[in-house]
Amino acid sequence: MSNRNGVQGDADVSGFNPLAEAFEHAGQMRQKGGTTLPKISDVTELSADELAAAAHAAQKRKEWAEKVGPQLINLDRGVREILATPNWEFSELLVSQKNRFEQERGKLLSFLNRPENAELRKHVSFSRLVATIRSLTGDQESLELVERSVIPELLATGRYTALSSADVHRWRSAHAGKLPRGAFRFNGKVYFPYQPQDGQEKSSAQHLLEHELVKARRRLPDEREAKRRKLKELPGIRLNEGEAFLQRSVGVYGFDIPARKVRGRKLPGGFVVVRVAPVRKGASFYVIRPVDGTGRASYVGKEAGKGWYLTSLSPRKVSENEHLPREAELLARDLNDALAPVYAERKKLEELAAECGECDE
Repeated sequence: MSNRNGVQGDADVSGFNPLAEAFEHAGQMRQKGGTTLPKISDVTELSADELAAAAHAAQKRKEWAEKVGPQLINLDRGVREILATPNWEFSELLVSQKNRFEQERGKLLSFLNRPENAELRKHVSFSRLVATIRSLTGDQESLELVERSVIPELLATGRYTALSSADVHRWRSAHAGKLPRGAFRFNGKVYFPYQPQDGQEKSSAQHLLEHELVKARRRLPDEREAKRRKLKELPGIRLNEGEAFLQRSVGVYGFDIPARKVRGRKLPGGFVVVRVAPVRKGASFYVIRPVDGTGRASYVGKEAGKGWYLTSLSPRKVSENEHLPREAELLARDLNDALAPVYAERKKLEELAAECGECDE
C-alpha cells in the first residue's frame, strides 16, 4: 500500500532481499556458462634444440621454394621448345621428354596447391618472378615478356604501381626532380616501387626485386625503337610513300614523324601506321584509319580498331568535327609533319611548272 505522500509502505518491500537476488542471478549465469572460466591447459615450451631444428627446417623449405621458381620456368621453356620443333610428335625422345617435363611440373604444382603450403606458394611465385627478370635480354621476346607477364605480376602483387604523368610531376617536384630508386619507364609509363609508410622499412625481398629490375632495364633495348622496327616489318606496309598515300591508293602506310619544336618545347619524333580503305566495300570514297604508332604517335595504337577515321588532313577541319576525338587532330598534324617533304616537292614542281609556262609564253 501507499501512504498519503505516495511512498510505498513497508508491506510492499518486506519480501525484497538484495543479497538473495544477487546469488540467484549468479546461479542463473553459471547455468548459462556466462561466468565459467576456461580451463588453463599445460603449455610445454619448446627446447632450444627443437627451436633450432624448426628454424633449420623452415630455412630448407625457403631454399627449396627459391629453386622451384626457376625450375618451373625451365620446365615451361622445355615444353615450348619441343612443341616448336617440327613433327615433334613423331619423335619418341621428344614425346617422352615432353611427358616427363609435364609430369614434373604437375607434381610440383600439386604440392604447392595444398592449403598448408600457402606461404610456400607465395615464395615460389616471387622466386619465379625474380628468375624471369634475371633471364631478360636485349631481344624482342624479352620486351614482349615484360609487357605480357612481368609488369602485370608486379602490379598484381602490389610491389609496383603505375603512376600518371601528374603523379610523377608531383613526386619530382617534392624530391629535387629525382625518381625513387627502383622506378623505371616502359612503353611511356612510369612504374614506382612500393614506398613504405613512415617508420617502416622495405623488406629484403623488395630490395632484391628493385635491384634486379634496374639491371634488367639497362639490358633491355628501347621498347619504342623496337616497336618501330617491328611496325616497319608489317607485311605489305608501304614506307614513306607520300604520293601514293595522298592519292588514296588502298593499302597500309608507315611514316616517320620528325621531331619538331612548338613554342620552344621539343616534341620527339615517332612512327605512325595508317590504312587507306574505302568507307564500305565497293565505295569510291576513301578514308584514313589509325592502325598503330610509337614515339610521339603512340596514342594511335590505343585508338586502333575504334572505328573513327579521317576524311581530311587539315587539323582545323578535323577539330571542327565533334564526332572525332582529340587524337584524330593529333594524327592529322603528325601526318602533315611526315608528309612535309612531299608537300615541299609538290611546291617545287608547281614553281617549275609556272616558270616553264612563263618561258613558253
